[in-house]
Amino acid sequence: DGQERTFKVKFFGEGVQDNGGPYRETFHELMDEVFNEKHILPLFIKSPNFKHSDGVIQDKYVPNPACVLPEQLELYKFFGKMIGICIRNHILINFNLSGIVWKQLLGPHLSTISLEPDIAEIDEGFVRKFNYVQQLDMNAQDADLSYINFTYKRCDEKQVDLIPNGKQMSLTPANRDSYLKLTLYYKIHEFDRQIASIRAGLQDIIPLHLLPIYTHRELEHKICGHSDFSIELLKSITVYEGHLNAQAYHVRMFWKMMQSFNAAQKEMFLRFTWAKTRIPSKKSQFAGNTFKLQPFARSTSSTSTQNVDLLLPKSHTCFFSLQLPPYSNLEVMRERFLYAFKNAASMDRDLKLQDSELYNHEQDDL
Repeated sequence: DGQERTFKVKFFGEGVQDNGGPYRETFHELMDEVFNEKHILPLFIKSPNFKHSDGVIQDKYVPNPACVLPEQLELYKFFGKMIGICIRNHILINFNLSGIVWKQLLGPHLSTISLEPDIAEIDEGFVRKFNYVQQLDMNAQDADLSYINFTYKRCDEKQVDLIPNGKQMSLTPANRDSYLKLTLYYKIHEFDRQIASIRAGLQDIIPLHLLPIYTHRELEHKICGHSDFSIELLKSITVYEGHLNAQAYHVRMFWKMMQSFNAAQKEMFLRFTWAKTRIPSKKSQFAGNTFKLQPFARSTSSTSTQNVDLLLPKSHTCFFSLQLPPYSNLEVMRERFLYAFKNAASMDRDLKLQDSELYNHEQDDL
């Protein structure tokens, strides 16, 4: 029938004919199971940023480093085959793996993986701890890192020894460089076995030597499409709070601005308001989540038009809410939003390292 597909699909109990739709739906259903919140399959887990609502990016998945059994590695290989089929058949599937995974899928060019932004995208706590240890003045009187030992926490929360009996070795000025090299090496290589299995499956469908023609972002877009979304979809899940309504002047101006955004700017908008880079493609997939548009809460001193136009929008990513200042015109609104996207999104990366992020084996192992 001229359709690009590997097999034909028949849904039992349904009279649908497979003219391409059921075939594509099969892949989407498969991905829904693999990345299901209830962890039907343990192959992929939420990144530490995702689990703990930490960092700028909070919606990435990573391979489960605990899945090392032969049958689990076979499932990763099958997943790789499914990705390969989707590439060959031009089927876009929606899942959100981290950039570090896409880079490793291209090949073993690990020199291209860096602490920031690659590791920070999945584990901001790791980056804070690494920078804290690296930058601490060991000659200072209060410099004491003996409570840190030669272990690191994987993305599945398991503590792993960097060296044999690493829990028994404390960090000192003499071994700090060794600790930093080991912990970064293990973090970069955390998913090696799982990614090798995915690549083995991909190899059955796609010649691996062709993959490096893409950048890691291009490969992601080739498989998953862009993070662009319909403004009408966003409108359909919007709740207006306070005195705002869809007919308010600056609300209509806001939607006009959103319509003018390109895909990259829409992604920045999602990062700013929801700490995500994609939204579901259908209203029914939002699981009750709504986008909340709220009046801007400002001090009584900021009352003039000039002051209003200097304000930046405020967001609460936990609640997917946005406080919208009543800007005087569209040009000002657009300029202030783009400034906020580029300059305000990473403010929580300057947080001081918290004690809870440092592993204390004497207490935690009790």
